[in-house]
Amino acid sequence: MAADDNGFDTLLSRSADAFGELGAGFEEARSRLCLGERLRRAGRRVEARRQLRAALRRFEDMSCTPWALRTERELKASGETLRARDVAHGIDELTPQEVQVATMAASGRSNKDIAAELFLSVRTIEAHLHRVYRTLGVHSRRELPSVVGTADASASSRGTCGPPRDRA
Repeated sequence: MAADDNGFDTLLSRSADAFGELGAGFEEARSRLCLGERLRRAGRRVEARRQLRAALRRFEDMSCTPWALRTERELKASGETLRARDVAHGIDELTPQEVQVATMAASGRSNKDIAAELFLSVRTIEAHLHRVYRTLGVHSRRELPSVVGTADASASSRGTCGPPRDRA
């Protein structure tokens, strides 16, 4: 990471390859993300996309949503056009509070009522709804009920990176 602009690609490539050989998938993906970021900043966008795509696949396979989102942002910055996310995945990108606000708005409550119930300002509710609309690809409150109908189930199933753990 601290290498100068002339030697970073060799070092980060070796790092990613070594982690891959060890079976350390997360570290491999993170190294590829770092390499892709540096390559893009050095103006080597085609090479960057190759590394970023590999990192994205790995992060998605491990259900590392925050890392996958970061990688997608970097891919977009490199000029790549990404596929549209499905609505279920979009709900997974919302915070629990945004899901709660969206569900309450879908049930017909006003921003003022939602704000009072959640002890938040009306402006905060508006900001949450703006992000909800953008993330889910909806344009009005009328569209919310069909999109957030399964939001509670999606929010409760949201996890961290890696396979689900058994609770003993």
